Amino acid sequence: ATAAPPDGRGFDVVVQCTALGMHAGDPLPIDPATLAPPTALVEIIAVRQTELMTAAAAKGCTVVGGRPMAELQIDAQLAFIGRPPPLART
Repeated sequence: ATAAPPDGRGFDVVVQCTALGMHAGDPLPIDPATLAPPTALVEIIAVRQTELMTAAAAKGCTVVGGRPMAELQIDAQLAFIGRPPPLART
């Protein structure tokens, strides 16, 4: 038997830090029907807008994707070694 995905009710922040979502068709790591404002979803996947991010945004949740998180980490690492950050982000 397959276990139901975790329930997101009652949390201020849900952090999705698995590899699920790297590829279209991956199972969802949490049931998006259980997400609602003011819950915020933080997603570590940086290569694409995941189905979980789309579903959480549609429910009105604040969503922070993996790309901005990765970009800020890169900027901080470059600053640490004395190099300027990239000139522009798209």
